[in-house]
This record gives sequence, structure tokens and C-alpha cells, in this order.
Amino acid sequence: MKIIYWINTTDPKYGFYKDIESSLKKNNKVETINDREFNLEEFVKKCNQADMLLYHQGGIYMDNEMNYAISLERLKQILEIVKCKKVCWFAEKIWFLNNETMENIIPLNDFTFLNDDNWLRRHKYEKVYPLHMASGKRIEGEYNEKYKCDIAFYGHVFSFRKPFIDYLKSKYGRRFKCFNFVYGKDLADLIATAKLVFSPIQPNEEFYWDNRPYEVLNQGGTLIYPKLYGLQEEGFISGKHFLGYKSADDLIEITDEYLKNPAPNIAKEGQKFAEKITYDKRIKELFLICKK
Repeated sequence: MKIIYWINTTDPKYGFYKDIESSLKKNNKVETINDREFNLEEFVKKCNQADMLLYHQGGIYMDNEMNYAISLERLKQILEIVKCKKVCWFAEKIWFLNNETMENIIPLNDFTFLNDDNWLRRHKYEKVYPLHMASGKRIEGEYNEKYKCDIAFYGHVFSFRKPFIDYLKSKYGRRFKCFNFVYGKDLADLIATAKLVFSPIQPNEEFYWDNRPYEVLNQGGTLIYPKLYGLQEEGFISGKHFLGYKSADDLIEITDEYLKNPAPNIAKEGQKFAEKITYDKRIKELFLICKK
């Protein structure tokens, strides 16, 4: 199969595209095109000579309302004139402007796959399916003094996350550290150095989770993460693969207990489980559905 893989190749946030690209190339002819910089006419021509267009963000800009509106209209026009099978695998949480994006592009796609199963369960669309992220290529992490801490959070601190971040800061002081944009080898070093990697609860999100469970566990880190029904359905077991919590009090109790009595088997079991959930497996799931 000839596939055009359309992805933001310049933002390290989307570093997982390398793993997906590698999986796609095992049995297909793949051309990867940067959705931040491309010639529109040439791009459409290549798509119309391919069997499938697979994309994530579709070149949409989220930096301001005008750029968003212009890039969304461009994406809609592309999807309307491209003749090959159009498949979107949307990895982000669907809220705010992403709601508008979905309403506009789902009718124009042949298939849409969402990491946000929560949103999917609230809406009724044909040919829209859940497809979560996966464990990519493992990077060898090393101890790094700048990441030394008992509890680490990496990512952007916003709205729903802030109360949990502030709460942990008040409880643990300098033992808890936040790192904003950490990717690749730096992230591997952080995971290898911090005793615990923490992720906060977002309200009403039993069937959405980001790629942290795969990312942290596959690297051999110990993850403290919200205990979700969806994760349990995926096969992640709280207390075996990761430390699951349901409330702020629960979080502190579990964290304190682990810091007093570390359980190295959790990291080992988590890694053993996470490494089985590969992008090869996800791509097979995607292709199987797209044959329908």
C-alpha cells in the first residue's frame, strides 16, 4: 500500500511519529510530509496517487484564532479534493477548539481514530473508533542531577492540573519538581532519575489518557497516575504496573507509602507490560478497521 503520512515533523511533542512511521514502513511504501511546510498543489497530487492519507493534526495551527480558522479551512479543502482513503488518528484531548475541528473533519474523513475515547462515547459518529497511543522505541536513560527529585511532573501546567501541582508543592516542597517541555533523551534521563513520575487527574476522564503510561512505564519508570476504567480495560493494573489514585488524599497516602517503602517490582512489571503495547500493534488495528 502507498501511504502519505502527514505529520508535524518539527515539533518534539510529536516525536511518536517516528515510531508510527517505522511501523507503517514495514509493509508499505510510505512518504512522510511535514504538515508545517508543504506545497499544497504537489501535496494533493501525491495524495491522489496514493492509497491512503494518514494524518494527526492536519496542519492546523493553534497559536491564535485567525491562524486556526485559516488552517482549518485549508484542511477541509484538502480533504474535499483528495481522492484516496483519508484517515485521521487524532492523538490530543478533544476540548475547546479541538471540538470544532472534529465537527468539521469527521464528515470528510473515511475513518477517524481518537485517543480520546471519552469524547467518542459522548457522540454518535459513523466510522469513528478509539485508538490509543502506544510504547515507542526505548531510549537508554541515565541519571542526571538536574532531574533529581522524589516526584517529577513533566508537561504544561494549566487549569485542571494546577490545583494538584500546587498541592504537591505544598506537601513536598523541593522534593517535587515540574519540568515543562522534556522530550527524547532528556525525558529518558528524567524518568531514570526521579523516584516517581506523577500525572494529575482531569475531571470526568475515565476513558481518556495521554501517552504517559506507555512513555514512562516503557522507560522503566514508576508512574503515579489516575486510576481509570479505561486503563483497566487496556490491561494496566493499579498496584502492579503503576500506582493508581482516585483523590488528593489517596495521592498523598500512596506517594508517602512508596517513598518510605519503594517497590521496584512495580517499575519492572510496568515495563514488561507496556513494551507489549507497540505501534506495530496499533497500526495493525487501524488497517484492520480501514479494510471494512
